Amino acid sequence: MPRLLIEELVFAEGVVRFTDHVPDTRFDTEFGPINVVVHNLSSLPDDEGQQQVVIQTEKGETLGWSGSLQLHPLHSAGRVVGGGSYVPLLYRYYQDILAIEAPVGIAQLGFDYEIGNDDGGNFTASIDNLDFAVRDLVVKSDQSGTEIFYFPETRISGGWLR
Repeated sequence: MPRLLIEELVFAEGVVRFTDHVPDTRFDTEFGPINVVVHNLSSLPDDEGQQQVVIQTEKGETLGWSGSLQLHPLHSAGRVVGGGSYVPLLYRYYQDILAIEAPVGIAQLGFDYEIGNDDGGNFTASIDNLDFAVRDLVVKSDQSGTEIFYFPETRISGGWLR
């Protein structure tokens, strides 16, 4: 593997504009501010660095990652968290195929993860402490406005995946 060493890299207050022309209704959104902090990213064997990424959507939803990253051999462990009203953003993207009004609701997500290669070179991945919740989710028919369903709270807590 070619040698790479980034001692410190900071990307602050960045913005990404995303447009998709494939759906019948063009989808535009903006992600930002985006903040990335990289400490000691290296391709040297067994050299692990610490990274942090925080992304905010146009309406204030957040997605964050913090953890370690080792490139040789591949290994990363950390935490992913997110929260906000993602449901309307997802609806806007899929609105042409859904026969419902724009749903409302608040989502929260958090989990610890670990990925990498084991001693035999096999890829491994695990998720622990998975917490996911959607609160006050309301879905209505786009024709009549009739409430199809309402979930005061749906939650997964303490989940894991191997």
